[in-house]
Amino acid sequence: MFELFGGQSPNVFKPLILLEELGVGYSRVPLDILEGEQFSFEFLSISPNNQVPALVEHDPADAQGPVSCDLSR
Repeated sequence: MFELFGGQSPNVFKPLILLEELGVGYSRVPLDILEGEQFSFEFLSISPNNQVPALVEHDPADAQGPVSCDLSR
């Protein structure tokens, strides 16, 4: 199960479209960058450089716990 963090921007919609096309399970977590939510401690533990969108995989193949990455590049 994936979690996609981000607001209402084209850079967030791109991975959202990909997840839809792949047919994998995901949930979308809205993030209000105008309110500075990308600087919260919880989000910085996912994306240390406070970049959105960010993706978290909760069930990786190696079963070693959640894996996160920012998709801003």
